[in-house]
Amino acid sequence: MYTYSFGVLLLEIVCCQQNLEVEENLTEWAYECYTDGSVESLVEDDMEAISDMKMVESFVMVAFQCLNEDPSLRPTMKKVMLMLQGIVQVSGPPHNPATSILSFEETKTIKYNYHYHIDTKKLKP
Repeated sequence: MYTYSFGVLLLEIVCCQQNLEVEENLTEWAYECYTDGSVESLVEDDMEAISDMKMVESFVMVAFQCLNEDPSLRPTMKKVMLMLQGIVQVSGPPHNPATSILSFEETKTIKYNYHYHIDTKKLKP
């Protein structure tokens, strides 16, 4: 779970946006930019990042590796750090996180139902 969360955090850092600040899911938007060949859209106002797009693409690919829907296929945090440092090569094209990530509305519904379920159990005699 930590690796998955780190993948979301890494995208938030690269894009300078929180996951909830974008109209669609940040991970879906980032993947669309990646597959469309427009990764620069993720960092459009960051001149330092634009000057090193190879690093930005590498960080985005690491984030997608962390977001793999199968936890057993996610890299360890040690491997993530090595990939970010350029010591270990990032393995090839990222999977589509949109296939495994719930929409913001689905997440809110699940959280609401979970908390409602817990609250109603407390009320039962």
